[in-house]
Amino acid sequence: MEFSISRPDDWSCACRGNLAARAARPRMRTLGRMAYKTASGPALVEEEIKGSRFLGLVLPLEDVNQFETWLEGIRNEHPAATHHCWAYRFGEEMRFSDDGEPGGTAGRPMLEVLLRRNLDRTGVVVVRYFGGKLLGAGGLVRAYSGTAAKALDSAGEREVEDRETLRIGVNYQSVDVVHRLVAETRAAVIGSEEYDSVGWNFELELPAAESAGFRKRLVDSTRGSARIKEVEGE
Repeated sequence: MEFSISRPDDWSCACRGNLAARAARPRMRTLGRMAYKTASGPALVEEEIKGSRFLGLVLPLEDVNQFETWLEGIRNEHPAATHHCWAYRFGEEMRFSDDGEPGGTAGRPMLEVLLRRNLDRTGVVVVRYFGGKLLGAGGLVRAYSGTAAKALDSAGEREVEDRETLRIGVNYQSVDVVHRLVAETRAAVIGSEEYDSVGWNFELELPAAESAGFRKRLVDSTRGSARIKEVEGE
């Protein structure tokens, strides 16, 4: 069975058979304008516990479809494995699957590892090749959460700062003051710049958390003449 969490107290269940149908539908996830922590990169670790072989894999995610494609590839690479248990967190969307293990012994403990570490946009899969010895519920929880934790340790962590792109136009009289304003902030002019009969037009990328303050200073420094438009992400 596969479980989905949209909030910590909102647990809903859906059959794993719906995974392919969901993957076929395009989706977009928009996170809040804030920094987040994710895995530094992919990782693979291997553990042997009482004869069973456990493979722990980690991937930082650009979107949810990427996780589903990655998971399908792992299943195809390990068709003889007994279980392919997994968990991911992407913004407010959190999902996990025990993939045939007793309920609550695999996917959910793996998700709790992600949550304890406050990792976002991160997926983890643990593949098990059964070795003939039953581990019991507690042993399974320790095996899956421990393998996930070691894979995440191997991947490392990094902070990602959400950034925002603004399209700005200013009159020629304001060009010098705007140049100084940009130089004083953690912003960068990107793409091509244009000069027309009105003034200077350009795109600026800056930390999203600093956008409101920058906009106010820009409006004040140009006496309200600056033209500002947020460029929506794809």
